[in-house]
Amino acid sequence: MRQAEIQQALRRRADRYLGEARLVVDYYRIRRRVAFPWPIDALPDVGFPVPIEGYPWHIWLAWAAEERLDSIGWAGHLLADERLLDRARQELTAVARWPTHSTGAGPDLVLGHFLRTLIGAGRSWEWLGADVRGEITAACHRALDHKRAWLDENLPKLQDAEQVMALPSPLRERATQNIPLIGTIGLAMAAGAVGHGSAAALRGRADALVRARFDLLEHGVTEAVAYDGYVLDFVADWLATRPAEQREPILNHPSLDRVLRMSIDLAAPGDVVRVAELGDVEPREMPFHISAQAKLARMRESPLSLWYLGRCRADWLRSDALAALLELPDAPAAAAPTATGAAVGPYAVTLRTGWDAGDVAVVIGAPRSLMGHIHFDAGSILIGHRGAWLIADPGYQQYLAKREREFTLGPRAHNAPVINGHAQTAKAAEVIEAGDAGAGVRRAVLDLARCYPSEAKVARARRLVWLLPTGTVVVCDEIEGDGVAPRLEYAWHAPPEAGWWADGGKAVVYHAGAELWIASSAATITRAQIDRLSGSRGHLTLLAEVPVRDVWARCWWIFNLGTQPAPFELDGAVLKVDGVELQAGGMS
Repeated sequence: MRQAEIQQALRRRADRYLGEARLVVDYYRIRRRVAFPWPIDALPDVGFPVPIEGYPWHIWLAWAAEERLDSIGWAGHLLADERLLDRARQELTAVARWPTHSTGAGPDLVLGHFLRTLIGAGRSWEWLGADVRGEITAACHRALDHKRAWLDENLPKLQDAEQVMALPSPLRERATQNIPLIGTIGLAMAAGAVGHGSAAALRGRADALVRARFDLLEHGVTEAVAYDGYVLDFVADWLATRPAEQREPILNHPSLDRVLRMSIDLAAPGDVVRVAELGDVEPREMPFHISAQAKLARMRESPLSLWYLGRCRADWLRSDALAALLELPDAPAAAAPTATGAAVGPYAVTLRTGWDAGDVAVVIGAPRSLMGHIHFDAGSILIGHRGAWLIADPGYQQYLAKREREFTLGPRAHNAPVINGHAQTAKAAEVIEAGDAGAGVRRAVLDLARCYPSEAKVARARRLVWLLPTGTVVVCDEIEGDGVAPRLEYAWHAPPEAGWWADGGKAVVYHAGAELWIASSAATITRAQIDRLSGSRGHLTLLAEVPVRDVWARCWWIFNLGTQPAPFELDGAVLKVDGVELQAGGMS
């Protein structure tokens, strides 16, 4: 991405904001858009009934305000535009003068965002002037005074990662969840910026929570790429305010690279910003993981991050990420990562032929985390090609207890089989195998049995997934009922923009100029099975029930790109397709 492209993107955003007298905030998790007056002299009421008491509902306001202020400020800074500089001073002053930047008793997301926005402006823009800097300093002091009761009670606790790790589960996960952690980082940044007496203790607590969260990631505790990247974005800004020797323990933690690698492993071929939507992952609304990539690349050598950032398009990036990209040194194009074998991440396994538009990627859910942003989607797959996910997942949860929430979290939300009328209720996937299977074939095998409730009567359940060199994807489910013949139901989603057709017992998804054919060894597909489920945001879904007469079942699904479905032959536990023989097994 060239400097001129970044400057033009910031200019367009800033000019748009200059013409808007209101801040439009999209509360997309509850299907509501609010046009707040702007600037405003206090943190406003959200103005509507909230479905979850105690949740920081102002967070979407904080995201929108931060993006507006960053766009205007960075565009003015880079282009030396006095009109933009004056507007940035006015709006930052208005926000800094708010009596409070948070409504809860403790630190939360909203507080973290507004403090980060103000402190970041003060650190980055010398043209703000003494008056605006004074307002930012006063805002930091007010925030610390507002949280004094919380500071007095909590600061003596959790001053090292070992103390956090010693907490019983789920208290340990709750302490390191994104809401309190981001709020604590914001408070720590404020205390450090103004030399507050709590600075050292807040720094110790924030570091302890961050390092514990990284330690937990090694054991599969995650909030998925969107929220793990969200936390890492704040960690990057937090580290930027500190001397180099204080950064090293966090920058050198192996889990930092695990988070960064998620962006790459879960990227759609041909559009790396469109990460796979398993769990609460919204690539367009939550690109904070890309901001983290850009900010951390300024502090440490990371050829992989530079390769990734060089393939990101500007329109989905937040303005602070665009500004960070301008600070990266010019470097020759980094080599692409290898696509051999499989990438096993904290909550998903990826098989891919590469990252270009003509490649194919298969992301397979493998959750083990108790965190709420992880869904019950073990074994569910997404198939990516030409910058899109042709087999998709809702990828979010609706917070309102209406039909859309059922679509995003209910039994038909994912494409692992519903067994005897029961979807998964536990995040207990076991990755048995993931890697090369010879002749250019990649394979993953997951044990799903412990993910289902006892009422499902599941004795054994495995999902085997192959990615062939041709780009064909094959799925084999091996299910044994506990004394009963298992009844298997499937729901295969396509993206909201896709079209469907069915012919000759097979279906095709058409999207982004690609045709993905879907066939099954055990189900004849008709157009009547393609439906829009209640609550869908536009996704159409192929629904199929597989008849089973014995206590065990082996069901194959074949997905191939092209103008015709791929012919296949089934001989017992062996499927022949695209000139390759695929051996199932483990059940008889």
